[in-house]
Amino acid sequence: MAFVQGYPTVAACETYISDAHVESVEENNYDYWNQWLQMHWRMLNMHESASALNVYADTTTTYKIAAGKYYYGGEYSDFAGSAAFNPTDNDTTYVWMEPGNVISDALDGAGWPTDKEHVKLAEVAVGATGLITGIVDRRPMLAIPTGSTQAGITTGGLHCKRIATTQLEALLSDTTSNLFAVKGGDMITEVVFTTKTAAGSGEVDIGMDAAAGGGADTDGWIDGIDLTVANKQWLSKSSDCDGAYAIEGGRVVAADGYVTITCTTDETGGTFVGGCYMYYIPGQ
Repeated sequence: MAFVQGYPTVAACETYISDAHVESVEENNYDYWNQWLQMHWRMLNMHESASALNVYADTTTTYKIAAGKYYYGGEYSDFAGSAAFNPTDNDTTYVWMEPGNVISDALDGAGWPTDKEHVKLAEVAVGATGLITGIVDRRPMLAIPTGSTQAGITTGGLHCKRIATTQLEALLSDTTSNLFAVKGGDMITEVVFTTKTAAGSGEVDIGMDAAAGGGADTDGWIDGIDLTVANKQWLSKSSDCDGAYAIEGGRVVAADGYVTITCTTDETGGTFVGGCYMYYIPGQ
């Protein structure tokens, strides 16, 4: 696309808006104001729908489904939100919605339903201790931003997994723990770790277990996060903490497994505040 003053060409804008199913205002017509309102309603409503039915961890061990309006089957519907669900330990739970805003789930061994209409919502991975280690968004109505092409990575839908302070602090032990669940074929493009406060005296490594990486490498993504440094973002591609996987510019997961985290000291009872993100292109 050729850009003029920060925008694509008019032709490119028209194609993009049409592909997004947004009707533009017609020129020189008596109904201009009504069409203008309808066009803006559609654009705002698209963003509102993107947050609806989001499966999120409301505690370290339970998840909820977010309220909001969503678009399915040619109609807009409302979902009032769900109560908290406590998924099975050491397994992955598939979560979906059936007509009438009915939420159902099953363990991944059973698979997605094949005998009923449904909307896939998410896959919730839980470790052996009951902590939620990752949530994969499967909503078809979610507008996912397009990933950029870099270091040989094929452009595609870019997803993100996030783990927040409470869950992350529980994993900062002096043994290797599961950080994010991954599936064979996923391409991990970037891992980001943030420190908001200085905590303890430990250093953190982020890598991959043997199943996912074809050979365990505890610092394959990030090598040497210093927890005593506050207000810093540690990137897997940055020069001060490159791991072997990051140098490759991205890595395809060999089989179902986990991105792992290891700390040199036990900081699980400390005062850590921060988070961790994994950006990846799903393999399916």
